[in-house]
Amino acid sequence: MQTQELFTKQIQGLDPQRVHNALTKLQEDQYDLEAWSLVIKDAQSRKIEESRDTFERLVSVFPTSGRFWKQYIEQETRSRNFERVEKLFTRCLIKVLNIDLWKTYLNYVKETKSMLPNYKEKMAQAYDFALDKMGMDIASYPIWNDYVTFLKNVEAVGSYAENQKIMAIRKVYHRGVINPMINIENLWKNYVVFEQGINPILAEKMTNERSRDYMNARRVAKEYEACTRGLNKSTPCVPPTGTQDELKQDVDASKMYLDQASTMYERAKSSVLKNSLLLHFAYADFEEQQMRFEKVNQIYQSYLEIKEIDPTLCYIQYMKFSHRTEGKNASRLIFKKAREDPRVSHHVFVAAALMEYYCTKDQKIASNVFELGFKRYKANEEYILAYIDYLSHLNEDNNTRVLFERALSSGSLKAEQQIDIWNKFLEFEANIGDMTTIIKVAQRRAQALEQEFGEMSATSQLIDRYKFLELYPCSKDELTILGYKAIGSQKIPHGMALSKEILPIQANGVGPSVVTDHDTVTRPDTGMMTPFKPKVKWIPGEHRVPGGGFPMPPAAAELCQNLPPPQSFQGPFVVVDRLMELFTHISLPDKLEGKMRNR
Repeated sequence: MQTQELFTKQIQGLDPQRVHNALTKLQEDQYDLEAWSLVIKDAQSRKIEESRDTFERLVSVFPTSGRFWKQYIEQETRSRNFERVEKLFTRCLIKVLNIDLWKTYLNYVKETKSMLPNYKEKMAQAYDFALDKMGMDIASYPIWNDYVTFLKNVEAVGSYAENQKIMAIRKVYHRGVINPMINIENLWKNYVVFEQGINPILAEKMTNERSRDYMNARRVAKEYEACTRGLNKSTPCVPPTGTQDELKQDVDASKMYLDQASTMYERAKSSVLKNSLLLHFAYADFEEQQMRFEKVNQIYQSYLEIKEIDPTLCYIQYMKFSHRTEGKNASRLIFKKAREDPRVSHHVFVAAALMEYYCTKDQKIASNVFELGFKRYKANEEYILAYIDYLSHLNEDNNTRVLFERALSSGSLKAEQQIDIWNKFLEFEANIGDMTTIIKVAQRRAQALEQEFGEMSATSQLIDRYKFLELYPCSKDELTILGYKAIGSQKIPHGMALSKEILPIQANGVGPSVVTDHDTVTRPDTGMMTPFKPKVKWIPGEHRVPGGGFPMPPAAAELCQNLPPPQSFQGPFVVVDRLMELFTHISLPDKLEGKMRNR
């Protein structure tokens, strides 16, 4: 209180003319920090009713400044306007992650809620809330330490409460000692002393389990502190003024940040994340944004040199990067290198061909790439389907038919690999062919798949011919009766839920049966089943089925599960027989008389 009075006397001596001049400057430039400092001092010397508008203007101009929010809240707190204080915390706490502001919040809860019966719970909730939001801050050590001190000072009555207290303290320590922050060494020392005070025998085991994570956190804290040294987080954010010194400072800071980011990427891809493709892509994007194309080439090449990886996607992204930055010739050189790599899959050929078609607009080269890949991957149905889609988009009907025939007659595809190609062939002819061609392809499809999946009825062939996407010419019940089966990756009719499994031929020769997910499946009636719970120690006659008993109702079972174990209760114990005997011999009056009756 004496400090506050002394502070008030000091700022009451402000020259009114200086304050007036400061206000005039703020009308010209609302971000003038020197003028604001005089206005704030003047506002702090007045009652909050007179200065509230000034503070509101202050936090509206600097909404992210924790220092100014803290001064506003402290001014309201001095006047004991607790309701307004809590509204201010609601406005700024989540948005302004300033460590001093959050410490002010904790002190406020500690000072104003100490008389409440549930003060301990309120305070613990406030600490947990603060750590969830600010626990990762490098300057958060005071909050971690204060929380542990608070928990240690909580009075615990009984062994159960004492165990709960120890577990709560240990939980906070476990979270804190792996969090990079200044003074983490002190928190670790306190944790070691805490564990040794509980059980010296188990203390070494408990601390050894956390020591490695603590060492990593301490190392990161040192590096983080070095990176942020000289950064004044309490300085309010103001728009750039465009001065020469400011521009130079921004350029220097940006260069330092970029160098540090590159160093972090290099360290990450040189350690446990050396095989992380996503990390290499992110690093390459970062360097590409800085126009350091040579560095990007080194990143892609270093990943491709790793032996135990699938380089397919890396080659594809490398080709796209080369095409963006160096042109089609550079991209083609990457594709040539990918073709010579035995580890790549067919996706490289598909990506290269589509790049030629969409980027360089060269249809001839795109077709040549697809044809080159077909010679290598003619036994891969996924590649053939991609080639077919490409030709279909070109509206080259004859070439598409030739590709279908080459793929299906090559003998390289197994029967199950031909399903989707035959489906595509039938769909293709249904779109552009005449009736004779459509029927011929449908019959060939049925014959080709007969040995593997059984005879396909004429009705099923008709359904396949007339369906379109998810539209079918029959209802669900009709499809089931007709024994229609969905073969390959055909889409199931909406709402029909047909099984995509290939089922055996029925004895009547109608065709494979279709099983739906609900109404045609026979399920047992569980309505009359007797509850049964297996037991290790079963008493004969306890249940009609030997080896078990009746389970408790769900509510009672949940209650028993939440209760502490029996060994946690140390007494007093009630002798049930004596209690029941007392109840049987107790004498109760028949009527209530006098004052008891009138109550």
